[in-house]
Amino acid sequence: MFSRHQPWHEKDILIMETYKASHVRLLQELKAKGWTVKEGLKIPYAVHPEAYRVWFKKEAVYISMSTNFGDARSMWIDSRGMTVEQFISHAERWAKLC
Repeated sequence: MFSRHQPWHEKDILIMETYKASHVRLLQELKAKGWTVKEGLKIPYAVHPEAYRVWFKKEAVYISMSTNFGDARSMWIDSRGMTVEQFISHAERWAKLC
């Protein structure tokens, strides 16, 4: 915890990945794992090889069993700093709820 009587140092500040950076990174890592990825769209998305689709909006990730974004539901996760394995685990749990 910082006190106003103690100087802060740059090394003490946690630099958090932005949502945009995390979404770009996750899309690339999902593509490397065999997912179909569509980047450069208004709402980029990734399609699981067998089941569901995840959309990456500004500060949220949505999931659906259909190809229609209108059917998608928010996954209620913070993707910043999340590994691709953690992301896939969350997506698989959310897919069961769709």
